[in-house]
Amino acid sequence: MVQYTEGIAFWNRRSKRDTEVCRGILSFDDAFAQSYTESTVRKATAEQRHLLLLPSEAVTVSNGAFTLNAGGKIRSRRNRYYNEQLLGIKPNKIVIRFDPAALHDSVLCYTLDGRFICEAQCIEKSGFGDSQAAREHDRNRTRFVKRTKEATAAQRRMTALEVAELMPETVPPAPPESRVVEIYHSAGNTVRRVQVEAQTEPDTDYDYAFENAVAQLHEQQQKNTI
Repeated sequence: MVQYTEGIAFWNRRSKRDTEVCRGILSFDDAFAQSYTESTVRKATAEQRHLLLLPSEAVTVSNGAFTLNAGGKIRSRRNRYYNEQLLGIKPNKIVIRFDPAALHDSVLCYTLDGRFICEAQCIEKSGFGDSQAAREHDRNRTRFVKRTKEATAAQRRMTALEVAELMPETVPPAPPESRVVEIYHSAGNTVRRVQVEAQTEPDTDYDYAFENAVAQLHEQQQKNTI
């Protein structure tokens, strides 16, 4: 790369260039220098540079003060600026031009149609000092909020699975037994069918358990009475 740069410089320094500007006498460097000194170079004024180069933001003035979104927020607070010339200004909507790398310094205030008003000082450095750090903070905060929501949703799904796993398994109830029994009797050459209700044995185990539970409850009530 160094050799390439040196080669270009050598090429531009060679004299007696056969072009309309060099006239077979000057080098490219000499022709450029001569043309530059004879030209009228227009330079932008400080005000023009402000309007052309500085980013802007529309704000609302309240009691001579305003905040900028460009500096972001730290603990829900932004950079605050003030100038007494902004007290009672009508309309209270103005345009601010600022250096994005020096948001804790003063900023320039303009009317909506581009007329300069004043320079406002930063009276509360509550936000970031440059817009790049503010944007990076906003991106990280958005990413954090998104990940937090995803983690909360995943936790809810995990909890639902854990609850389902811990619930006891349910056994479907047995179908009821039929209490009707068909009995066939021979009657000559034919068979007669008779339906009778089957007699079921009492559920002695259930009755015993119920009686035992009632007895224990009665015994406990007597102890509480004493």
